[in-house]
Amino acid sequence: MSKQPNRSTSSSTPPRTHPRQWTDLFLLVLLLAGSFLARVPFREVELIRDEGEYAYIGQQILQGAVPYADIYNQKTPFVFYFMAITQELFGSSLSAIRLSTALWGLAATVVIYLLAQTLFGRLAGLWTAAVFSIMTLDECGVVHSANTEFFMLFWIALAVYFWVRRFGNTRPIWPLLAGAAAAMAYQTKQIGAVVLFFLTIDPLWRWLIGANAWSSSWRPSLRTIGLALTGALVLTTAVLGYFAWNGALGAYIECTWMNNWQYVGIRTGNLTSRLVLSDLVRENIKWDIGFWLIGAIALVIAGIRRKPAAGHTLWLILVGFGVAAISAGEYPQYYIPLIVPLSLGCGLGFSWAWIWCTTPGRHMIFRIAGWLLILGPWIGPAIHNGSYLLMSQQQFQHVKQIGTPFDASREVAAYLAEHSLPGECTIIVGSEPQIYYYANRKACTRMVFTYPIVGNYAYANRLEQELLEDVKKHRPRYIAVIKIYKSISEFPFYVDPFLDRFFDAVAEEYGVEVKLPRPQTAGTRAPASLNEYVWILRRLDSIDPTH
Repeated sequence: MSKQPNRSTSSSTPPRTHPRQWTDLFLLVLLLAGSFLARVPFREVELIRDEGEYAYIGQQILQGAVPYADIYNQKTPFVFYFMAITQELFGSSLSAIRLSTALWGLAATVVIYLLAQTLFGRLAGLWTAAVFSIMTLDECGVVHSANTEFFMLFWIALAVYFWVRRFGNTRPIWPLLAGAAAAMAYQTKQIGAVVLFFLTIDPLWRWLIGANAWSSSWRPSLRTIGLALTGALVLTTAVLGYFAWNGALGAYIECTWMNNWQYVGIRTGNLTSRLVLSDLVRENIKWDIGFWLIGAIALVIAGIRRKPAAGHTLWLILVGFGVAAISAGEYPQYYIPLIVPLSLGCGLGFSWAWIWCTTPGRHMIFRIAGWLLILGPWIGPAIHNGSYLLMSQQQFQHVKQIGTPFDASREVAAYLAEHSLPGECTIIVGSEPQIYYYANRKACTRMVFTYPIVGNYAYANRLEQELLEDVKKHRPRYIAVIKIYKSISEFPFYVDPFLDRFFDAVAEEYGVEVKLPRPQTAGTRAPASLNEYVWILRRLDSIDPTH
């Protein structure tokens, strides 16, 4: 009689989930819920000009527009299409944009949790997710949440997660996916090229220092780099093919490559304060200085340990994005990508300190020092973020409006929408494309903001001429001029000559209709900022079609 095969219970029933895994899942869900709820009260914070660009371009994509060919912009396109998908699925309200952005941030939190858990263990995963949530709320969660750097955090974390999955696995899929995710980081903002730099340098660095224990040959390292570059090339080719198919490839290359690099180079060459460290401390580190110190030190320690682990080269990302941010100028949003490596470093550092404090036999003094190391960095963020919960209604409204001219955008948009017909185009002279979005009116020109026009750029005169020709060609009924230097250009001495040329070009056909919109209801007054800064011009041979 033949012997029956042995059926082990392990092959017929799935392994049981360890209770700690359920605890970790519960804590992660709790963290995600808290992070989302903290952002809900700020779902009506006004769009700033950069966010207005993305929202407006997304709105126009749904109406058949192709970025770069139909709407000028120097950033890469991912966020434009994210905005289009958001508006298609959830509507075009400001809340839809803010809350979908928050959900994107939660997805990034899950990815960085999985990354930290893979690299450093479950404890580090939870610490990393917590620090990431706090730093993103502090730096880009209440205002300016829909900036490209915030969207890029997901792709940075995903690229590194795919990258570390290749360890102990010879299948080519992981470096290919890592390269594709790195390319998506670039298609979110050009500074995302740092991720591809990391994927290229990491294998070479490991080979040079002998960390690549599974082989002493340099060929596997080159093979890995080649796979990552292939993944990036495939994704990039798909993007280029899309714009080529829509007749916008030349415009895409000109805007995002040629003009963008000149724009960044000249702008940072004139903004000399980019080298002042006090700007970095005041605008970026702020309440998170403890996280910056713990995260950076932990990554350095991990990098110099005698037996380096899978995450010992993360300092390369920190240095890469740090150099890119300092090189790009004084703008605080350029430091947001550092949140990914800093959060990972904090997760590692806090897990070390936790193990130190909970290991039996430690002297009380050392335990106290360990707990101070764990709790100290959270005090500043707790005070700062807690202040949002304690602010008065007046302070809350101030946060929502952000400041001039953003607080005036809705009123200007309401005036244009009220005095024009749906489908009628208009022009905003200034860098406030959020007005187009709020008004749901199409621009008569590609030039939806004036920053690239008014400055010492080789292409500025050509783009200015394009704007003036569009005014003559389309003859919009209404033109809104935002007469505030900060809206026109970052270089004030270029503003008056530009406005003089613009008003000279339209003087014969246009006159000032109002210098502020009509009150929304009887007895109310429009914001005082509009009285000085916003002029609405009407074509002299036209009438108000709504009256």
